[in-house]
Amino acid sequence: MLHRPPLPSTCPRLFVHLLPDGYRSTSDVDANIGRGIGQPVKSPDEGFRIYDGQHYQLGEHFYQRALNYRCRTLDPADADLFFVPAFSHVSNGWTKVKKRMVADNMSTASRDDALFTRLRSVRSRSGESVLEARGGADHVLLSTRDGLPQDGAPFWELDYADSRLGAATRLAISEFRSVWHAEWPSSSVGRAAADQYQSVPYNAVVHADTHMRLVPWQHLPTRRRDSPLVAYTAGSRRIGEAALLRAALKRSCINGRPWCDTRAPEAQGAGLGEQDFSGISALYYAATYCLQPIGDTISRKGMVDALLLGCIPVLFHPGQLQQWGWFWGAWVTNATVLFNMTEVISGAVDVVQQLRGIAPARVAAMRETISRRAHAFQWSSTESLVVAAALRSNAHDYGAAESSAGITQKHIATRVAGLKAVAAALEAEGDAFDVTMRAAWELSLRQATQQRGHRVQRLSRLFERIPHAAMGVCETPTQVRRANCDRDDMGMWPLALNTNPARWAHPLANPGGVSNLVTSRDCVRACEDCTRCRYVSYSLAKRTCAWFAHCPAPGELKTDVGSLLHRSFTRAGWDERGAPQTWPWHEAKTFKTISVPKQNQSAARSTRARGALGGTVNTPFTRRQDA
Repeated sequence: MLHRPPLPSTCPRLFVHLLPDGYRSTSDVDANIGRGIGQPVKSPDEGFRIYDGQHYQLGEHFYQRALNYRCRTLDPADADLFFVPAFSHVSNGWTKVKKRMVADNMSTASRDDALFTRLRSVRSRSGESVLEARGGADHVLLSTRDGLPQDGAPFWELDYADSRLGAATRLAISEFRSVWHAEWPSSSVGRAAADQYQSVPYNAVVHADTHMRLVPWQHLPTRRRDSPLVAYTAGSRRIGEAALLRAALKRSCINGRPWCDTRAPEAQGAGLGEQDFSGISALYYAATYCLQPIGDTISRKGMVDALLLGCIPVLFHPGQLQQWGWFWGAWVTNATVLFNMTEVISGAVDVVQQLRGIAPARVAAMRETISRRAHAFQWSSTESLVVAAALRSNAHDYGAAESSAGITQKHIATRVAGLKAVAAALEAEGDAFDVTMRAAWELSLRQATQQRGHRVQRLSRLFERIPHAAMGVCETPTQVRRANCDRDDMGMWPLALNTNPARWAHPLANPGGVSNLVTSRDCVRACEDCTRCRYVSYSLAKRTCAWFAHCPAPGELKTDVGSLLHRSFTRAGWDERGAPQTWPWHEAKTFKTISVPKQNQSAARSTRARGALGGTVNTPFTRRQDA
């Protein structure tokens, strides 16, 4: 193992678990959508860049920051924290089909899937699994979405609520605390989401990078402000308090012109993800206040965008103040304005008029707070110390100029001082990534956290029933979806897990030809009706049921195929190759390869076995009689 020299006590040693790329879904349906921090677009000032990063694209950037973290260690025995790089920007929980599948299978999910096999294989010097050594308290996982129930299982074998993770720190871009949960007007947020996640800031339009010559969140004398005084950019909502609030704000803004200006989030005819980043950034950069109404969730990316562009966020729900506590919990009330949402909706309060009446001294104090604190709210484009060194160099080069585009020496000195101040802050406190690492480390060191993790993991082991299984898949699943069951050796059927299911030719399709396959039991049923099908591989992540006529021995299975590793097991014992003949039903959260015997199929469909914990459960090929 590579050992690094001792690191400062403020810098936790981070070990990044080695997982295949398929555990990180970072692409999107539109190739033009920015990845990670995105690509630079037109900025309101040439001194800093604006990026087109999307709401839910933080994952890849977070992963790259972890890989290049100055305090990363390659030896798990030396680590203070462990990052599990498994995330997806896509919510897998919206469709009715997914809900049916979860109801059918989640309670009997396999406890022996590829992800936890990998995590448990990483050992400390004492030989103990690092996942269980401290009750999981030193493990960090990132959901790049809001932390809603439908975001909780980005892959079929990963559920952020899995008790095997113990007291791991789960990160999301929003959080729903039970202390104010009852005040949240949306019924879509169940209490299961409360208290599970620690929130981290959105992937904003501003990132400190090595090109920065002007700090956009700092108030400078040359910066034109109050034109307009109030900025409002938000789409419409059809129902609920969010719709009523946005309608009230729009009326206030229209009636308050020229003090208020509005801009649509997307240009007319824009495609998916094509927000008007340049236009919105220019509006925020010129304004003093930026209105941030609730929407699908309490938090908004605009809250972070506004802060990092030096615009005072105007909030309308107490839960907005409780987002991102690690990052602005100590100063949020000194940098934001909060209105009572009910009073705004009723018309008792005109937001624009109220903002016009705020004393200049309070405005100056809020701007000063943002100038000093916002550096910890942004994700630097690369390692924060690298950016800090570049900012110092940029300050030196910029300060050496006698003039710059007509800017006086006094104003140049102010910009230089701002760059140096941010460089010093990044060196001392770091950016959002550094804050996250230190806060997660502090949580992991608490004895109560570790004890809670051990208690949860002990309970999870009581319910683990690990079958004899083999890792891998028979062959690379073919992309030919209309393979001939009478002559081909393999084929693939899609699962009905999206709004536009692929069409296929199996009799299980409805009269319109749309797939009805959802669970792995459906996959096995299709195989039983396919002449040459002997083995099947089911995958929620790939949304497919692949079938094969032949399969090698378990030790010769392919393990590098698809987005996730495959779990292979069989009721038939892999043709006398040593596996047990029967065990209770286990629904794996990934591809799993199952042998489907062609003889005595009726018996296979009716056989029932008694589980290890008592009670009756289904064998791998049983159709549930009580479903």
